[in-house]
Order: sequence, then structure tokens, then C-alpha cells
Amino acid sequence: MVGWGHCLLGLNSADAPSLGGLLRGERAHLGQWLAAGFAVVVTDYRGFEEFRARPRLDGISEGYDILELVAAAQTLPYPLSSKWICGGFSQGGHAALAATVRANSHPSGRGLLGTVALAPQLWLSQFMSEATRNPMQELQQAVPRYLTALLFSFPLAGLDSEVPATARRYLTLADKLPRRQYAAAIKGISNEQAGMTGVGDCRSIQHVTASLDFPPVQVPRPLFVAGSDPDEIAPAPLVRAFAEAQAAAGVRTTYCHYDNTEHIDVPVVAMEAAVRFGNGLRAAADRLVVTE
Repeated sequence: MVGWGHCLLGLNSADAPSLGGLLRGERAHLGQWLAAGFAVVVTDYRGFEEFRARPRLDGISEGYDILELVAAAQTLPYPLSSKWICGGFSQGGHAALAATVRANSHPSGRGLLGTVALAPQLWLSQFMSEATRNPMQELQQAVPRYLTALLFSFPLAGLDSEVPATARRYLTLADKLPRRQYAAAIKGISNEQAGMTGVGDCRSIQHVTASLDFPPVQVPRPLFVAGSDPDEIAPAPLVRAFAEAQAAAGVRTTYCHYDNTEHIDVPVVAMEAAVRFGNGLRAAADRLVVTE
């Protein structure tokens, strides 16, 4: 089985995969896993049904969402194996890593064979700093979404006082509008116009985003990571550095890089390599014989 964390389609409940479906590239990617004989379960993440801001990039919440999803699937009247692979794309890659970190503390984690993280959102402190540094740069869709999610997930961290009044309009748009309307509403808006210049370097935002990163020793399962260039959401240097740090820490790590590939296309270009990685884990697990 594959327990999958989806990418950040939007903060609005209308963007939940159970209502609006997955992105075309994610559907194609998961179709490859199905064709290889895996069952696939996909989480909506906690809070989508509440029609308000909800935790995002909150590893504890989203990691356990995937672990609980797999546990629930294993109670269904189908012949599902207890062995599974944790995967995700973009925000879902972050969630998959968070689930893997916590796997040993959850019953479903005992059967976790490995993790697939496609263009995962990592080292958000550096991303937020770079995305808001240039006042003339077009506002990245992810920035208001991240700020909205962080304000909800960490209400006592002092973030509220560091978000300018001008910027709050764009946080409201990120929270209330479905993704296509939101994208249209901020198209052509610069960091300066949105009041976002330098926001990513504010002390409390840097502190909170840095706390969401994954030290190399924390991922206790074999790992497949994919990155691409150009990718503004999950910049290739950050993704590659993360994979190299995991390998240096002794984690069995496979890293695949794809040139001339936008962020949204990573699930498609990486699907054969990712499923091949998963098949290898499944075959090794099937050969394992435990003796008392």
C-alpha cells in the first residue's frame, strides 16, 4: 500500500482532493503505483472540513494524518498488506517525511518500508527569506498560503505582529478563495505591492520555519527524493542538499534530479523511478524471513 500526502492545492475546503480531485500530474503518478499492484490511500489533512484556516506544514498534524489514514485503511475488509510506502508531493512530501519521522511511535509505522518525497518543501526559513527579499519579484503563491497556515498552526509564536497590514489582504485571499481564483487574484502583484518585502526574514517567522526542518538523523527509513530545475516552490539546491545530508547521516537515499522541469511536473517525470524504488523495497520485504 502507498499512503500519500497531496500537494498544497489551496487552503479552501473546496480544494480538498476528496471534493476537487488531485492535480493531473499526481493522478498520473498514483496511477503508476496502482498499475504496479499497490493500493493507494490519500489524505485530505485535518481541518479541510472546517471551512476555515487549518494546520499546514505542521509536521505533527500532517504526519499523523498519513499514519492514521493507513491504519484506517488496514481495517477495511480488503486483503491489504501491513507493509506500506509513505509518499507525497510538494507539501505532501513534507508531510510524508514528517510521518516517517514519527513512524516508530505509531502502530501503522511498524510496516513502513520507505519514503518517497517528490519536490518536498524543505528548509522553509531559507525559502521564505529568498521569496520575499526582492521587492520587484512577483509574489509567489506559496508565500501568503504559508503565512496563513503558520499563523493558524503557531498562534503564540508572535507571527501576527510581524505581518504588515497590507499583506493581510493576501492572507485572506489565500484562506478564502479556491486555488484558481486565488491564483488569478494575485497574478502580477509584486512583493512590494503586497507588503511582503522582507517578511520572510522577520525573526519569529524565521524561528518557526526553521523549527519545521528535518535534521539528517530524523528519517529512519530508505528514502527516495526527487528535485527539479527550475523549481521556485522546492528549489533544487535545497532538495539536493537535504538528500545529501540524509545520505551523509547513513540513510539509504536515492536522489533523482530532472532538468527543464517545473515544480508541477515532477510527479510525472519521477513516477517510473519512484515506483521502481518502491518495487525494490517490496521485493526485499517479501524475501525477508524472520526466525525466532
